[in-house]
Amino acid sequence: MASAPATLPTRSRETHPPHGLKQTASYSSSLSAALDILAAEIDFEQIRKDLGPVHTGRWIDQRLRGDLAVLLLRAEKDGNQAYKERCISELKTHAEQTNPLAELLHVLGHIRTTMQSPAQGPVGTRLLQCMLGTYCNLDSNRQLAQGPAEWLRDLLDLMACGKTYRKGSSAKSPVRETSIVRNLFGVPKASMVICSDCTAVNREPVNHDWVLDLDCASLLEAHRALSQTTECNGPNPPLTSVTALLAHALRPKRLPNQRCSNCRDVNSSAQKYWLGLTRLPKTLVMDFNRTLPSSTQQRTYHYDPHVAIEPAIDLADFSIPNATGSSAVYTLRTLVQHVQEDGRYVVYTQTQTGTRTEHCHREWWYCDGEVVGRASLRGVLSGCGDAGTQLGVCLVVYGREG
Repeated sequence: MASAPATLPTRSRETHPPHGLKQTASYSSSLSAALDILAAEIDFEQIRKDLGPVHTGRWIDQRLRGDLAVLLLRAEKDGNQAYKERCISELKTHAEQTNPLAELLHVLGHIRTTMQSPAQGPVGTRLLQCMLGTYCNLDSNRQLAQGPAEWLRDLLDLMACGKTYRKGSSAKSPVRETSIVRNLFGVPKASMVICSDCTAVNREPVNHDWVLDLDCASLLEAHRALSQTTECNGPNPPLTSVTALLAHALRPKRLPNQRCSNCRDVNSSAQKYWLGLTRLPKTLVMDFNRTLPSSTQQRTYHYDPHVAIEPAIDLADFSIPNATGSSAVYTLRTLVQHVQEDGRYVVYTQTQTGTRTEHCHREWWYCDGEVVGRASLRGVLSGCGDAGTQLGVCLVVYGREG
């Protein structure tokens, strides 16, 4: 029996997801929604462990690190406007010496504490506005001049571009670049290289990319090489899956002109082996690289592999033992598709209602530049199967279960 047709998005200009930023929502409620989501999702203990004491400790003058934030909070509760303005002015004066990521972690930690203790009252956004105001333009009323969407973009930029400073060092000389975004979504990968001459094992440094690259173009080249030696010259592109792309991306690779740290010889047949993910993030972002080589011969090769997006994947086979924790199963949460070649993108995303301790109900939504409407998982998988498109899916977000 033929399967039922997929449910396509019901487009509507009036319908919006149940939470998140809305252009018609008030400024304060939009900020609160964004902060609530950030505070609920961030694993503070893991971030502090990853970034280390130099980043999150009291490395700066107490007026600017912890005590100033507490004083601002007290002043807001007491309604002392003059004192708040003086604190804000002092924070702006020392803006170049402050650590934005440390301040952000402090504020989000306060928000999480408030969320866990409803008796303390509603979550306020003034504290974070003061912190962010040191890096953005403020209007005459000490309010951020942007709307909610622009404010959130600035906040994400702050999370993605933070720097770490050592106590007493110049703000122009950061110790190292860090990023909350990388620590939230990072996928640390470990690998080793085996010398073909002395068989020595050379461990490589762990790579901490925030996105897991899946090289569709490389798989395309492999398919083309196969088609030249077999009868696979049909007009249709090869069909692949996310799991197949993972296996292809993490296959052993030959490294030309690799110098061995043991025998010091340079050989052309050293093998690089991918050991696995050392830690599985809560949210996994996958990037589908479809860029083909720019040679004249490759330009005539127009079709891409069709990627069949899987609703769930298991990364246990791609992870180092003990890195998976309670579960290595991820389910599809968000998908970004590049429509044809005109620079237009559409997004399918999933929202969740109910708390984590209650029964959660998830709904799919379709979003583009003009409309937002409900969708279904079947509609997402059928509408984003890459059929009939040149570029197709470019980003996929999976959420870890358990």
